[in-house]
Amino acid sequence: MKTGQSPQAESRPEVRFLLSAVQASLGSQRPYRIRTQVHEELDWDFLLKSASRHGVMPLLYSSLSAFCPEAVPKAIMAKLKEQWRNNIAWNLLQTSELLTILSLFEAQGIVAVPFKGPALAALVYGDISMRQFVDIDILVDRKHLPPAKELLHSLGYRLYPPMSPARESAFLRSQFHYGFANPANEVLVELHCEITPEYLSFPLNLQKLRPRLERRTLAGKEIFNLPPEELLLIICVHAAKHFWERLGWICDTATMISAHPSMNWRNLTDLAGRLGAKRMLFLGLFLANALLGASIPKDLGQTVESEPGVRSLARQIRQRLFADINHPPSILDNIFFFLKIRERWRDKIRYCLHTAFTPSVEDWTFVALPPVLCFLYYPIRPLRLLSKYRPPLAKNLP
Repeated sequence: MKTGQSPQAESRPEVRFLLSAVQASLGSQRPYRIRTQVHEELDWDFLLKSASRHGVMPLLYSSLSAFCPEAVPKAIMAKLKEQWRNNIAWNLLQTSELLTILSLFEAQGIVAVPFKGPALAALVYGDISMRQFVDIDILVDRKHLPPAKELLHSLGYRLYPPMSPARESAFLRSQFHYGFANPANEVLVELHCEITPEYLSFPLNLQKLRPRLERRTLAGKEIFNLPPEELLLIICVHAAKHFWERLGWICDTATMISAHPSMNWRNLTDLAGRLGAKRMLFLGLFLANALLGASIPKDLGQTVESEPGVRSLARQIRQRLFADINHPPSILDNIFFFLKIRERWRDKIRYCLHTAFTPSVEDWTFVALPPVLCFLYYPIRPLRLLSKYRPPLAKNLP
């Protein structure tokens, strides 16, 4: 697959080294390259910060400790090892919490499917220590949200952000998930009744996924898990929702591909087409191949290359991926990106309407309204957005 020229940001020695280290850790490149690059003049602080920001610190540590530990400054190696150990401790805590929650749900007859977090790390990498994650995502049926919430309360979790019952009821009518925080251990849990927000027009919920659920083992306990095809699609859609701003999501995509050689590509592309998510899937495959050398079937590679917009979107993502985080893209850039990743006009229109008028957490916390006036959050949202983005919009308009 032709990937085009690398953007200027990728020519920085630290970025080239990070990409080589990640590829060596994933097995998509032999380690000779990082053994050479490690002797270049590297800004190690920048490298470690970049690895952490992109969620690939464990992969960097794995490569350095395996292939060139003696060439890394001792202080840097010690710092990286400490970060790696802290990440393992955090991942083990979250995994333990996840299994406790799933056992409690199962005892009450609630079917729950963890995705992302520990479950994704175990399925994709075969090792929960090889991935960084910040919270636990669990998919349940919408009818089970109330009892699941009460069970989380019994474990010490509290709704985050806090809201009254009336506001919570109104909030759930427009949102696909809500979050809980445990003050005792700082673990965050997100209960989902849909995989993605409504504006993405990606209608995958437990009812539709249930016939294809699989049973897999996590830390010695059987749990429900998504099949590889659906999980790969969800990874690509989730990353697109966040502009593919983390190298870790591209690593997840590349590793999913290599870890499942029997992937049913026909079923996957058909599913993506039915959901209007084919361009998001193809964009993920293109990035995984271009940046990390992921191998996909030749005929599929040709289809990916010919998909309208994929090349320009990938170029835009690669320009942003390692750019200065102090100069984020404008609101217009983000809007145009979302419009370009959708292939169907009805999804583009739905995104615009939903973004403009559907209240979010920010709207609920922007002003506290009594229950009888909760309907006003719908007109409040466009006014708040206009107030927030008016200067940036004016600046970017011709």
